Amino acid sequence: MYTDDGFYTPEELQRLGVKEYGDNVKISRKASLYMPGKMRFGHDIRVDDFCVLVGAISVGNYVHICTGTGLHASEGSIRLEDFANISSRVAIYAASDDYSGASLTNSIIPGGGYINR
Repeated sequence: MYTDDGFYTPEELQRLGVKEYGDNVKISRKASLYMPGKMRFGHDIRVDDFCVLVGAISVGNYVHICTGTGLHASEGSIRLEDFANISSRVAIYAASDDYSGASLTNSIIPGGGYINR
C-alpha cells in the first residue's frame, strides 16, 4: 500500500537527477533542489520543508537539515559530515559577491552578473 508521507521516493530522486543517495533519504517535496546532478546524500538523511539546496552539496550520514535552511553552492562546494544538524533558517554559502564597490553584482545583469564600473 502506497502512502504519501511528503518526501521524495528513491525513484523520484533518480528522476530529479540527484547524483548519489543512500538508504533512508527523506527530502521533502516542499524543498527546492537546484543542480541536483551535483548533490550527494549519504544514509539516514532528512531535509525538511522550504529548504533551498543549490549545487555541489555533499551530505554525510545521519544528517538533519531543518526547515527553511539554504545551502548555496552554485560556485564552490559544501560538505556536511556525519551526524551534522543544521538548525532552522540557517544559510550557508560556498562563495561570496564582490563587495569592493568596483562592480555591480546581481544574477540578472548581463554577462554573468558582474559589470565593472
